[in-house]
Amino acid sequence: MYDDETLDIYLRDTDRKIIKGRIDFEPYARLYHLLYLKPELETLIADKLRATARIYESDPVEYVDDVTQLVAAENNIEIPVIPEGSMAAEQWAIAWNKIREREWQKQQGSRA
Repeated sequence: MYDDETLDIYLRDTDRKIIKGRIDFEPYARLYHLLYLKPELETLIADKLRATARIYESDPVEYVDDVTQLVAAENNIEIPVIPEGSMAAEQWAIAWNKIREREWQKQQGSRA
């Protein structure tokens, strides 16, 4: 059972495989703030998560915040500590995750 302070994330890498996990609100807000500004960075973030996880032999989701901030810095994007999302940005993040969740379910062999 998850607490109310964690949220689902789904990210697609260049191999079109979905990374699924749960993270705290603050890293979630920063990740989706960056993706709302530049959705094309999704695969870069997912690939860096997989690479980092291979190096440290752990779950890619553990590094979401570090990788988000690294990619933002590499792309000269400033992310507030806790971004204040608009209703449109929040709805966008929910829709994004629903789409990626369906893709993840298909990859797992479930009906979407």
